[in-house]
Amino acid sequence: MTTADNNNISYEQNNNKFNFRVAGIVMDAGRVLLHTTEQDDFWNLPGGRVELNETTEAAIVREMM
Repeated sequence: MTTADNNNISYEQNNNKFNFRVAGIVMDAGRVLLHTTEQDDFWNLPGGRVELNETTEAAIVREMM
């Protein structure tokens, strides 16, 4: 379920991969915070992956820090 390098929750089956991810909505003056990377052609809400034995609440706080 996880790799040896991290405790992120992920699952692979038949060329499909599931990553358990949390995201937060940050608004300011009617604008929504999004982010992207140079290699992506899409935008995301800020957040990240949930680790084993971590609540979603703790994960979003950790990722937003």
